[in-house]
Formats: sequence, structure tokens, C-alpha cells
Amino acid sequence: MKEQLCEICPSCKLNTFEVQTEKYAIVKWCSSCGLFRVTYFTCCDNDNIEKVIYYQKDDRKTIRDQCLNCGKLLNTPLTSFSKVNEADLNLFNESLAEQRKEELEEIRVYYNGLIKGNYSRIRYNKFESYYYTNEWKKLRQKVFQRDNNKCLRCGGTAEQVHHVTYERFRSELLEDLESICTNCHNSIHS
Repeated sequence: MKEQLCEICPSCKLNTFEVQTEKYAIVKWCSSCGLFRVTYFTCCDNDNIEKVIYYQKDDRKTIRDQCLNCGKLLNTPLTSFSKVNEADLNLFNESLAEQRKEELEEIRVYYNGLIKGNYSRIRYNKFESYYYTNEWKKLRQKVFQRDNNKCLRCGGTAEQVHHVTYERFRSELLEDLESICTNCHNSIHS
């Protein structure tokens, strides 16, 4: 579960400014007045770092540090080839870096949409932002696999995952969720 706490809201001065640390952002929103702020960071600050061979734009070969969790090429001092055995180094993982860029862009587009005036959704952000996390995406896939991609209501093809209960929201058990088709899901929430 993500770290979540409350602070004093700078606008309404109530202790309702919820702070949540996501993979690439710190999200703050007030459940009382709706104030919403996002601070982005470009690396997950994970300690899982590896020295890699990186080719610069001018094709010079360098040794750099890469975060193995998010793929970011870190701004650390260059290491000399005389200090390491080149055969022990991996190449810069381009696909991991691209995945990081795509995830960060998705998060920015989502939160910028909220910031630019779609404030009616902010109160529901606690729920909506969760659905963009890798944790939810992995859990969703487990539910689809468990239910053989079938809607548990009508037997059709499952397209969504429905919360049977929100009791353990953000730390759900598999039995809290069910695979469901869009029509059945809409009928439940109408």
C-alpha cells in the first residue's frame, strides 16, 4: 500500500489535505475544499542501481548508473573504464527507460487534466488515481485470470473488474473483486 497521510490544507486550514506518494509523483488533495496539487519527480529513488554501458549521441561509450526499477539514466559522475571490467557490465536498458517515459507521461496527462479545471473529479481522485498504478493493473490481471476472462454475472467476456466491497480498498484481496462485462458493471452502478 502507498504511503498516505494528512496535512493541514493551505486553503481551508483543515487537517484534510491528503498526501499520497505514487511512483513518480506526490499527490495532495483536500477532501474538504478540493485543492489539488501534484509534484512530479523523474526517478522512483530506488536503491536498485546498476552500472551500465551507455552510448551517447556522438557514439562515445560511457559507463553510467541506471535505476533498475524505473529505468532512469542517473546523473552520477562518469566511471572510468579502467576501474571496471567491461565484460561484467550490461548495456543500457532502453526498453525500461522507454517504459518509464510512457508511465510518467500517462501520469502527467491524467493529473494535468485534473489541474486544468476538471475539478469535479478531484473528490474521487483517491479512487481514480489508484486505477492508474501498476499495483492495480497487476491485481486486475490476476482477477481476469482467476475468472478465465468471463463476466461472473452473465458469462460474457469480462472487460472490467468490479469491487464487491471497498472495505480493503488499495489492499484488496482477490475475493473482494470480480471480473465483469461493461453492461453488467453499468447496471450495477446505475
